[in-house]
Amino acid sequence: GAGGEGDNGDGSGDRQTFKVYWQRWIMLMYMSILNLLSDWTCYSVAPISLLTEEAFGNIDPERLVVVFLGANAIATACEPIILARLGL
Repeated sequence: GAGGEGDNGDGSGDRQTFKVYWQRWIMLMYMSILNLLSDWTCYSVAPISLLTEEAFGNIDPERLVVVFLGANAIATACEPIILARLGL
């Protein structure tokens, strides 16, 4: 067909195949683990502020979350540069 699904434009109707590299699965695993740690850290401290103060002393849990989210934003901005450098 003319531009239909499975048509690569030359009229032969061959399906285009994509190669998935194992490194992409490693990258997905890294990103999933980092996201899990990020969310776990951020959302486990603020709701239990009294317990956090008892465990870690005189700290402000809300400020800790703000610092964490700021660091997360900076790291997110740097992530493409780091990943391009590492070749992942």
